[in-house]
Amino acid sequence: MSRRDDEVERLRRIRDRQLQLRDPMANRREVQHRVSSRYQPEKLTLAGAVREIPGKWLGTLLGGLIGILLGVLFDLVVAIDAWWVAYVPYVIAFAGFAVGRMLGAVLDWREEDHDALVQHR
Repeated sequence: MSRRDDEVERLRRIRDRQLQLRDPMANRREVQHRVSSRYQPEKLTLAGAVREIPGKWLGTLLGGLIGILLGVLFDLVVAIDAWWVAYVPYVIAFAGFAVGRMLGAVLDWREEDHDALVQHR
């Protein structure tokens, strides 16, 4: 009887191996496992949080800060007595916001294009 049990066990192993080889989802599961193991959660840091901010918003913030600083500097340095000089710092700050937003959007588009190219390969 033990010879028959050995033969049955051998046939069962062969059948299991054949089923595993025919499993169409096995390869996909293996790829997903490899990809998920690469991306382990990182420690939460300020630099990591800043990297997660979309470029258009980060550009808007940085451009706005630079524009505000330049506007304040312009207001302190320029000593012209004209009615329009009071509005120039606001225009400079708005231009800083606009330019920062545009540059940030361009950086986001570049990353999206790169991701699309990598995905199609």
